[in-house]
Amino acid sequence: MTLPTSNTSLILSYKGFREEGMAQLVILLLIIHFIIAYQCYRYASLKGYPVKVFTVLGCIPYFNVVVWIYLLFLPELEPFESQVQRQKQPL
Repeated sequence: MTLPTSNTSLILSYKGFREEGMAQLVILLLIIHFIIAYQCYRYASLKGYPVKVFTVLGCIPYFNVVVWIYLLFLPELEPFESQVQRQKQPL
């Protein structure tokens, strides 16, 4: 039993559309993944946290969103020297 040519071409075109759509979805997810990894790198360097550690954590899929949001709410680190000077009592 064979399908008519019009139905066969319709099925083949649907399969090609589905594969093309999946490729576009994967590319979109990869772009979003690398943007979030770059944001983790940027926020870690701006706030003074270890850049390599947070960049590696930002490259882990699905975990990178957690790291990114964590970095958004972390306070900026102050240099150790400024903390020591603030604790000294004036004479």
